[in-house]
Amino acid sequence: MKDKPMYVCPVCGYNGLYESAYSHYADGSYAPPDELCPCCRFQFGLDDFDFDNSDWYNPREKAFETWRKEWIKDGMKFWFKEKQPKDYNPEKQLKELAEKPIN
Repeated sequence: MKDKPMYVCPVCGYNGLYESAYSHYADGSYAPPDELCPCCRFQFGLDDFDFDNSDWYNPREKAFETWRKEWIKDGMKFWFKEKQPKDYNPEKQLKELAEKPIN
């Protein structure tokens, strides 16, 4: 059984991820978790991968912003309904994310 979720998605602001968006290492590198945000469907390490660029990864913020815009355009749906909180409020999530951005 997993611990209580305590991490925030840097794309949509959902406060229910079990792992940090990226683990940072002493040498400056980072690694994505094996988790998909149930709210916006962003998969760290895949959706931020730039297949058209030899730099391996897009700047993460650009990938987050692009995905966020599409999620908003699609109506800010919570994609995995069985995990949707009863008090789901995407506008509040985004406001809180804007007030306290995740690095």
